[in-house]
Amino acid sequence: MSEEELEVYRACGAWREIVGAKLAEKSEPSEFRNGTLIVTVASAVWLQELQFLKLELQRKLNGRLSRPHIHEIVFRLGRLRAVPASAFQRPAPRESFSLPAPGELRAALVSEMPDPELARACERLLQSYARRQWNQRAQRDRNKNKRS
Repeated sequence: MSEEELEVYRACGAWREIVGAKLAEKSEPSEFRNGTLIVTVASAVWLQELQFLKLELQRKLNGRLSRPHIHEIVFRLGRLRAVPASAFQRPAPRESFSLPAPGELRAALVSEMPDPELARACERLLQSYARRQWNQRAQRDRNKNKRS
């Protein structure tokens, strides 16, 4: 193994720190050849997300090297070798499980989105859906009261 490859593999050891816990559970560097880092990704959705971050990831990885050895990052779908940290977490007991209030759920979903414009659009969509559900429920109640 060349010094260059060894240095790249050391930088890849910080993959979780570079991409964050959520992306690290869905992807892992798997191979380095001729300046190309190959990253295995668990699903097409996460592959697409990583494609958007490709240049930033390349910059961060090369920033950990003595000189930029990574000239290209290629993402491919495949089975991950590493076991995600979440696999070792115990699920909550059923009786203590409860769904968050719709507003909390909406806030949690939207806060996880990396793109603020997409988050705003999803927020509007979820609000519209909630209004529609409320109106349909109110209409059913009115119809029920008319029949009684």
